[in-house]
This record gives sequence, C-alpha cells and structure tokens, in this order.
Amino acid sequence: AASPSTSATAPTYDLKMAATPSSGPVQLMVKQKVTGTLPTIIWPGRQKQWKPAGAWMPDQVVDMLVEGMGAGDFYILCPDNEVTREVDHRRITWAAEDITENRPALSRWHPDYKAAFERFLKADKPS
Repeated sequence: AASPSTSATAPTYDLKMAATPSSGPVQLMVKQKVTGTLPTIIWPGRQKQWKPAGAWMPDQVVDMLVEGMGAGDFYILCPDNEVTREVDHRRITWAAEDITENRPALSRWHPDYKAAFERFLKADKPS
C-alpha cells in the first residue's frame, strides 16, 4: 500500500511491499516525472495555439515519459528548450543543498544567495 505524505516541494510515498499466500508478490511501478516548462492552455484544432518558446508540447512530454519508463528510470527529467540538461542537474543539486546547507527554500532567487548560485552554475563540475 502507498501512504501519501506531502512536503513543500513534492508528494512522497512510503511504499511497502506485501505478499499474500493466495496472490503471490505484489508488483509496483513508481515513476516521478520532473517537468520543464509545459503549457497547459492548448486547445487542439485551434488556428493559434499559445506556447512559450521554451516549452514542450504535451505529446513531447508523454514521449519522454514513455521512453523513460521503458528504460526503467525512476526519475524522468523532462527538459525544455530553454536550458541544458547540465543546468537542470545543477539547479536540482542546488535545491537539494538548500536543505543540507540550511538555506531558505528556493534560495537561488533569494537576494542573499543569488550571486552564489550564479557562481555555482558557472563553476567546473566536481568529479
């Protein structure tokens, strides 16, 4: 059974595998899709569709999701057309370090940390 709980950033789940004598092992599939910019106000069949230049169309996101699931990926990082995968990875690392460094949430936009974040983005990647 999955028991949902929430945090400030995303839902999490405590998963417990169970087996019953009559049905055998329970198989679970859990995936987390991390979306880039995705417009939600698109109406098929209309002459003009609004979409930010960097956004992917919903069918592109679905294709990426299906590909990631087929590869057995747990985290499916869906890019957009505005930043590289490396920048996405650095943003995710910085956000995780908000917790471990006791910075304010979303500190990359905070005036006290914005310059440090910019330096972090430009620094050589640690090995």
